[in-house]
Amino acid sequence: MLRLTSTLLAGLIFSTFGHAGQVRVAALSWTATEMLLSLGITPVAVASQNGYRIWQSNTPPLPEGVAEIGYRDRPSLEALASARPAAIVGYPWRHGPARQWLERIAPLVLLPQYSRDEPDMDYLDQMRRNFIRLGVLTGREALARQQLQAMNDVLARCARVIRKHGLQGSPVLFGKPVGMGLGIRIYGTDSMPSGVLMRLGLQVPPIRTLPGRDFSHYSGSRLLQLPAAKLLLSAKDTVLRTSTTADPIWRLLEARKERRVYWLPALWSYGGPVSVVRMAELTTYALTGTATCE
Repeated sequence: MLRLTSTLLAGLIFSTFGHAGQVRVAALSWTATEMLLSLGITPVAVASQNGYRIWQSNTPPLPEGVAEIGYRDRPSLEALASARPAAIVGYPWRHGPARQWLERIAPLVLLPQYSRDEPDMDYLDQMRRNFIRLGVLTGREALARQQLQAMNDVLARCARVIRKHGLQGSPVLFGKPVGMGLGIRIYGTDSMPSGVLMRLGLQVPPIRTLPGRDFSHYSGSRLLQLPAAKLLLSAKDTVLRTSTTADPIWRLLEARKERRVYWLPALWSYGGPVSVVRMAELTTYALTGTATCE
């Protein structure tokens, strides 16, 4: 199957479906869904829409009426073809193996979370490249760069608030209660949450992540082995928060006893500029009580 360059693919999309406002793109990941919506493009089809609205936090909001195409890792090819996309956007590790079937429907655009050639790079660096690439493909490059600059401005302002409150260099970890017996998912230094924390001037203690992942799971007595740090916990609902705090081990956690735990609403850990800005502002508010980074 011919693998198109960004320039050729962008030309194919526009020649088939007209100007950028009419681009028909299918999103196989919540990250692609968020990025497209933030660029003002409603995908013609999205995988696991309920998960986007709950786990991703539905920011930007996904409109009703978008075609549902099933699970992110195994989308319905029939439903996808019925949506008539001009391009399909997914992840290399999840959707690359299905390229030959997906590209019978439309050209496949794979946005990597990490670069194979740079194992120590952070998520935000790769996200910038992905977002600009998506902007180029959809005719929204200028808007993509504008949003990235606005994101950088927010990070800088929030970092000033952190410094003003004397928190620069404070050790902070970001995690999510995930249930299913897995306890709390703590993110490593190469993750998006840690990238945000470090750009705010905070320190992220290193943890050993799972192979091929940017996080590790802490449950039971392993929770007591967490590095000493402020603990930011993002929960998608009160059920997860309640089940976490009801665990007998929770009462033994030093961060809890020393009031170093801060609860945040649902935040997406693999997003674009919208998710980064939201995470930066809510983190700053949780740690300082400052509602806006001005």
